[in-house]
Amino acid sequence: PKTGKLINFTQLPGGISYEKAYRKRAIKPIIKIFSKNLKQYGKKQKF
Repeated sequence: PKTGKLINFTQLPGGISYEKAYRKRAIKPIIKIFSKNLKQYGKKQKF
């Protein structure tokens, strides 16, 4: 049900087992693209 609150990916049903693949396929490519120009996009974050 919708609660209006943000949750961590691992809090979704089945999220814990898919979290590593999710980071590899979704998060890391985004970091790679946006970390090339930190002045334009902001501070570098660690994941």
